[in-house]
Parts: sequence; structure tokens; C-alpha cells
Amino acid sequence: MAAHGRPGVTITNVNRGPEVNLASWIPLVITGLIALLKVSSKLVKVRKFQADDCCISLAVVAAVGQTIAVSQQVTAGLGRPASSLSTLQIDSYQKAWYASQFFYIVTLSFGKFTTLTFILTLVQTSLQRTSVLGTMVFTIVWALLALLAIAFQCHVPHTWALLAETCFDQRSFWDGIETLNMFTDLILVGLPVLVLKGLQMPKGKKIAIFAAFALRAIDIPLTILRLVYITDTFSSPDVIYDAYRLAIVTQIGMNASLVVTCAPFLKTFMEQLQPGWSTSDMRTGLGYNTSASRIPRSHTANEYAMGTVVKPKMRPDANWLMTSTRPWLKDPQGGRTMKTTFGDDVESMLSSINPNKKIIRKTTDIRTQSERRRSQ
Repeated sequence: MAAHGRPGVTITNVNRGPEVNLASWIPLVITGLIALLKVSSKLVKVRKFQADDCCISLAVVAAVGQTIAVSQQVTAGLGRPASSLSTLQIDSYQKAWYASQFFYIVTLSFGKFTTLTFILTLVQTSLQRTSVLGTMVFTIVWALLALLAIAFQCHVPHTWALLAETCFDQRSFWDGIETLNMFTDLILVGLPVLVLKGLQMPKGKKIAIFAAFALRAIDIPLTILRLVYITDTFSSPDVIYDAYRLAIVTQIGMNASLVVTCAPFLKTFMEQLQPGWSTSDMRTGLGYNTSASRIPRSHTANEYAMGTVVKPKMRPDANWLMTSTRPWLKDPQGGRTMKTTFGDDVESMLSSINPNKKIIRKTTDIRTQSERRRSQ
């Protein structure tokens, strides 16, 4: 037997709205806390508010707006029989539903850009950069087309009247939008593998980082479930009542998308990915193989850009960098050469390094040129 109470407060067989509110606000609070942890912990280390921090913050703001709009739907009658609602309530429900769709697309878009803007700072080759930028352009086009279609899905001036017969086919529209949404999610699972596969770190840690980015794949089954409920909702004789299932899945899926977006940025993964959490250090010191791929073509065969990837097992031997021939340093600005020995400072340099960790340091780009020892 159904419980009785005021509409919008007690869950009954003819009042499912409170379920939607619970499924909206609880996940949103969790999402907000995780996003706050992501941004604040990174600020402590980097002391910069970077592009990915801006994107996740805007995504959370949009999610708050979307949740408020859904709560307005509940107030107007979501989850209750349409026959029990007034014309004013039905109009309010449609307007809130209309607004929530805009916020939904904006939230997903900024969530995707959080990952993309971060990956863009780590690219090392033109192929990687092109792949990331191409995905960004695709995401922008997807979002703009979706927002434009949502804005004019029904005839002017009542573009918000989603229950009217003057709107285009909602099921076909969302099938297309969500299919492209899942496609971009698949790309965001694969892009980190392409960009980060050259990381100089133990295999186990690298797999953990890839797994953190791959958590985005969770969005795909939730999106498929949303499509199922979209079909059921628009096939129902009472859309306002049956839409509560669609609303619940939408709220869970939207918040899950932001949570998995933040996962790779949490402290454990970030310490593995970037010692010191500096993307600039990461970009300049991935290793000799990566650095070599970025050498200008004007460099001669005996010149190379030096990075400083210091491995823990490396012993501070003063003769480590010295052979029978002393290296020569070439000043890239003045063009003059000067004779020096690297071995003099190696011990002091390595003595400050934690032997338990592999450290990537950012150094000034210099050129070295070897010279054959003249026969005496």
C-alpha cells in the first residue's frame, strides 16, 4: 500500500519526484567534493589555476544549474500523473525540462575538455597534438550542434513546449546526440594511451594511470541505459510520470562522468604522472628518446638536446659523464665554446635526489658537441 503525504515530499506510487531529487543532489554533492579535491590539491602543489581546473569548475557549475532545473521539474510535477497537474504546472515542467537539457550538454562538454586540455600539455609529437586538437574540435562541434538543436526543437515561439506535437522526433534526436557522446568517450579512453605511452616509469604504474583514464568507459553503459529510458519515456501515454526513470539515470550518468574525469587527477595518480605536478617539467623531461624527437633539424649529428632524467640506481660517480675525451659546451646564444668537465658537479647534483624515486627535472636546453682527441 502506498504511503501518503504532501506531493514532492513523500515517495508514493503516484509521486516519484522525491526519488529524482535524491538521485540528483546526493551525486552532485559527491561530484562537487571530488572536483574540489582535484582543484585544491593541485593548487597546493602547482600554485596555478590551469585550464583543466577551469574546465572542471565550469562543468560543476553547469551541473548545479542542471540539478536545479531538474528539481524545478519535480516541483512542477515530475513523477506524478499528468492528470493531477494544472496547465500552469505542465508549462513550468516543460520549461524546466528545456533548461535542464542545455545544462546537461554544457556539463558533459566541459567534462570532456578537462581531460583534453590536460592531455594537450603532455603531447610530444605532431601526431599526438593533431589527435588531441582534432578531438577538441569534434567536441566543440558536437556541443554546438546539440545546443542549437535543443534551442529550436519545437516551433517558435514555444520552443520549450516539449510535450507538444510541434517538436521534432525526440527519440531520433537523442539517439544521434548520445551516440556521438559515446564516440567521444571512446576517444578519450584511447587518447591517453597514445600520448602517455612514452612515459619513463615502471609498467605497473603506467597501467594504473591508463586504468584511471579508462574509467571514462563507465559512461558508455550509463548512456546506453539513458537511451533505453528515452525510448520508454516518449512511448509512454504519460510522459511526465514515466520520465522520472529517465531523470534518475541522467543525473547519475552526468555526475559519474565528472567523477571519472577527476579520477586521474587525484593525488596518487598525479604523483606518479608528474613529480612536483608540473606539466612543463613533464613536457621537457620525459626522457632522451622523447626529447630527441623534438630537436630542430639544424642540429648536427654530434649535437643533441639534453634532458635530465635521473634514475634511482644511478651512482654518483664523478667519472660517470667523462670518457677519454672531455665534452665541450657550446653557448647557443654567444656561439663561443668553452671547455668544462661535467664530473665535477655530478656528485653534488645527485646527492640531493631522493634515491627511492625517479625524478624528472626541467633544465635549460643546451647543446653538446664532442671532439676527437688530437693525437699527440
